[in-house]
Amino acid sequence: PDPQGLQSWVTHLIDSARLGSGPKQSGRVNMSVALLNSPEFQDGGYFVIRLYLAMLGRPPLREEFIRDYDAIFSASTPEFESKKNALVAEFVQRPEFKSKHDGLRDAQEVRAVVDQPQTISAFRNHAFVLMQFFAHLARDPKPSEYEERLKMLNATGNYHQLVFDFIYSVEYRKRFSYVN
Repeated sequence: PDPQGLQSWVTHLIDSARLGSGPKQSGRVNMSVALLNSPEFQDGGYFVIRLYLAMLGRPPLREEFIRDYDAIFSASTPEFESKKNALVAEFVQRPEFKSKHDGLRDAQEVRAVVDQPQTISAFRNHAFVLMQFFAHLARDPKPSEYEERLKMLNATGNYHQLVFDFIYSVEYRKRFSYVN
């Protein structure tokens, strides 16, 4: 990140740790929620996830997400937008897209659907749940796990609880710490 952006995140983490009064309000939980609500994620990672959900009817696999996000990531805003357009142009040529959308090849039309406010709103919780698996467990979710977590988030709207459940899970602690 740029120096100003990095300083902003460092300050956010320090403030979150200072204000938290328990594990569910910890800096780790607050930082995860903040990152997924950040403009950087909303414009980049969430764009990739919406592309899959809106156009293929399924979330991307972790490998697909990383590949497509890497293709668009850039610190330069004009370059970032042109890379997003290039990704969509390439996406509409993929066999899975062609099999689902016979005749639709206009990348601008696809981009318009993915960027519609209704699409952005409709898939927010989907992306939030998916990113918990990608970021915290470094794996694809099983469909039942994904649906269960999405159902819980839709029912409660509690993003902090969802993050807490992931970063304090046995799987996470076994993978990223010395817990047996």
